[in-house]
Amino acid sequence: LIPLSVATILARCTGTWCSVEISYYEVYMERCYDLLEPKAKEIMALDDKFGNLQLKGLAWVPVRSMEEFQEVYSIGVQRRKAAHTGLNDVSSRSHAVLSIRVSNDTVKGKLNLIDLAGNEDNRRACNEGIRLQESSKINSSLFALSNVISALKKNESRVPYRESRLTRILQDSLGGNSRAVMIACLNPVVYQEAVHTLSMAARSGHMVTNMASASKEHTPKVKVDMEAKLQLWLESRGKTKSTQRMNGLLSPTGWRTPSSMSHMKQPLSARVSGRAKAMDQDGAKIKKVLFDSAVHTTAENTTRPSSRDEVKTTKKG
Repeated sequence: LIPLSVATILARCTGTWCSVEISYYEVYMERCYDLLEPKAKEIMALDDKFGNLQLKGLAWVPVRSMEEFQEVYSIGVQRRKAAHTGLNDVSSRSHAVLSIRVSNDTVKGKLNLIDLAGNEDNRRACNEGIRLQESSKINSSLFALSNVISALKKNESRVPYRESRLTRILQDSLGGNSRAVMIACLNPVVYQEAVHTLSMAARSGHMVTNMASASKEHTPKVKVDMEAKLQLWLESRGKTKSTQRMNGLLSPTGWRTPSSMSHMKQPLSARVSGRAKAMDQDGAKIKKVLFDSAVHTTAENTTRPSSRDEVKTTKKG
């Protein structure tokens, strides 16, 4: 499934400006390890200021062909932790996550392919020591995943993503702006475990997610192209000059210049404060002019006799 998915993505990106990068890491004993690093170093899972999980130090490797992908991926598979148990000669002791990131000038997308370790019955597997600890962590993370799926199915307000490192990592894949698909592997020999797996798969089919179109990130080149198109449209409508007078952001040639945009580098609060200060100064000037005019008018009315006084004076003479 993984090679087929990568081959499909690379084929669709052929002849385009899209770039493809991959990362490959495992969740072992509630810790994350980068499988594309020579010593599979531990990577830190931290929350950013927006509450989104960031994997600090995770390596992203660009791939342009299936040959490059197979070379990188096979090295990561060899570094994944596996061991002999009472049920399997080679048993995965961790969950593995292959992330494929596709991007161009405006849009970015990511596909997570997760290979979950299987639930283990410690009594049948005869696990002891470190194998028992590994099995306990695997089972607890799968139980946490089951709780998350149940909460999403019921559209509950609180989803317990933080119950395990696995569910925290998969938060944006399960309940974010995404679409999730689960493929269940069944063993007909182990009836009870097959029933549990089918139950989880059935619940996952009713998860509620919030999907939306991928957001576009405008690079400087794209912004210049958009401004050029806007300028042509304004000229065709005869609105260029009026637009310049209204917003004051365009130079006489119609293009934004560093001098005309220098004030835009200031923070919005500074610009608002500056304009408010200028308005206060203008208002003070207007008040002063009105006040001086009023004082002058009052003085004239006070010193100049009225027409009635002039008449009275004439009569007395």
